[in-house]
Formats: sequence, structure tokens, C-alpha cells
Amino acid sequence: MAPPPAETCCLSCSLLQGVQVISTYTVVFGSFSMLSVLMGGPRTAETHSVVLATVEFLKMMVNTLALFAGFKGLIGVLLKDVVHA
Repeated sequence: MAPPPAETCCLSCSLLQGVQVISTYTVVFGSFSMLSVLMGGPRTAETHSVVLATVEFLKMMVNTLALFAGFKGLIGVLLKDVVHA
């Protein structure tokens, strides 16, 4: 038999509030990454290797994509639409 679906997340918060907190955090984090890309990208020291600079750039790009994923989750929560969440 399958377990019943969860109704609360941490302590007494509803799942809707939990998703809203996570998506808001993701939007803020993605916004800072987007600003970092627009302001010139990561600053690399001369001691860093090319591989490290590439990994840092890819990490920044993935974090920037988190902005759009967070917006999609936030819109789904605010509209209470299952398709957007």
C-alpha cells in the first residue's frame, strides 16, 4: 500500500508555503547570478586554471537558469495551478 500524500512540510507549514519559500529563494539566487553575468562574469585570478574557470562559468550559467525555474514555480504557487508548479 502506498503511503498517504504529505500535507505539511517543515513543522506546521503547508506544502504550498514550502514550495513558495523554495521558489522565492531560487528566484533571488538566480537574480544574483544573472547580475553577475551582466556585470562581467566571475573574476579569475592568474593562479586559476582554465578548467576551474570553465567550471565556475558553467556553474554560473546553471544558477542563472534557476531564475527561470524559480519564476515558473512561483507563478504556479501564486495561481495555484498544477501545470505551472
